[in-house]
Amino acid sequence: MNMTWFFDRLGRGVRLAALAGAVGLAACGGGGGGGGDGVGSGGTGSFAVGPISGFGSVIVNGIRYDDSGADVFDDDGNAVTANDLRLGMVIEVTGSELASTATGPTANASSIRFSSEIVGPVEAVDVTAGTLKVLGQDVDVTATTVYDEDLSGRLAAVEVGQIVEVYGLGSGSGRYTATRIELKNPGRDNYRLRGPVRELDTQAQTFRIGETLVSYADLPDSETPALANGQLVRVRLEPVPVNGAYVTQRLRGGERQVEDRDEAEIEGLVSSVEAGNPRRFSVDGIPVEASDAEFDDGTPADLAVGVRVEVEGRLEAGVLIAREVEFEGDDGGSDGGSGNGGDDDDDGSEIKLSGRIQSLDTVNQTFELRGVTVRYSGAVRFDDGTVANLGNDVVVEVKGGLASDGVTVQASEIDFED
Repeated sequence: MNMTWFFDRLGRGVRLAALAGAVGLAACGGGGGGGGDGVGSGGTGSFAVGPISGFGSVIVNGIRYDDSGADVFDDDGNAVTANDLRLGMVIEVTGSELASTATGPTANASSIRFSSEIVGPVEAVDVTAGTLKVLGQDVDVTATTVYDEDLSGRLAAVEVGQIVEVYGLGSGSGRYTATRIELKNPGRDNYRLRGPVRELDTQAQTFRIGETLVSYADLPDSETPALANGQLVRVRLEPVPVNGAYVTQRLRGGERQVEDRDEAEIEGLVSSVEAGNPRRFSVDGIPVEASDAEFDDGTPADLAVGVRVEVEGRLEAGVLIAREVEFEGDDGGSDGGSGNGGDDDDDGSEIKLSGRIQSLDTVNQTFELRGVTVRYSGAVRFDDGTVANLGNDVVVEVKGGLASDGVTVQASEIDFED
């Protein structure tokens, strides 16, 4: 990310806050998210960014968002439905104020947007190291990376030359952590990439994202944003490079546009840390001011580019004023947690699903919930019923973890609901 921009943003925020007589920072904010929940100068409502870890209500960062009334959009702004959401997709959610319940914080989602980091060809796979290279980008996979059904078997099912879509977390350093990987049609007419600009050459009108050389020479000036090294951008590319460079079909800013919110929870990789003041950093390009924040499972000195964190606080004109910063393991769970899909709601490895059972298969001991295949073989705890009570249209809540194939969910607990 562009650190000069980051410092300037924070500096202006301090001046604005002083004028307002308020505690915190402010800066030039962007429009985005959805309406319908009173967001404006008061900054009411909630905002979350992170991978989907469950359904019933869509679950992100431990928050259950009721998506029944939400407007859902893909990366191009096309209206889709909540049925298009999948485990492991990284989403942005705007919604109502959070409410505390017995199952954790809940809210009503007004807008949900999902977007991936990379769509392109697989250039290398290292199953032992848990890495792959896609469209010139280094991608790490973890025990909680979700794969679509065409890639059953996890990374061992991924082959060089395949076209894949990678949902995940970017650090701004050209390295990504995959939260979901999908196999795509090899005949597609574009590739996609989100990442930081480097080696910008305004004369040749080229730059790199990771190792990928991008040419924007054919774009009209009206469709070319101002560019700087370190700036996050999203590009849509012709699938066949010309003279070693991928030709841009579309180029736009890659920063997440955020509004003032009373509650914000963002999970991602640290993309920059202010020299000499680690309590000022950014996560996925969003500036964070953590001067008064509590740090869990780590200290400010542990912050570095690529470290995975979850930050809770409030948004003021584009800056996240942190209340709590929690360090997370590579699998998305707390560094101090068990990481075994237990009962800890903050454990990122646990998956929760609720709804009506569909496609019950008593021979293979599987059923579907919200399009997710659930296995109930092995040691499963049943509450308010037994395995004999399973049936199509029966309402249940499932807790579990990702199975060894990386696709299905292995249930550890099934609760029958009224």
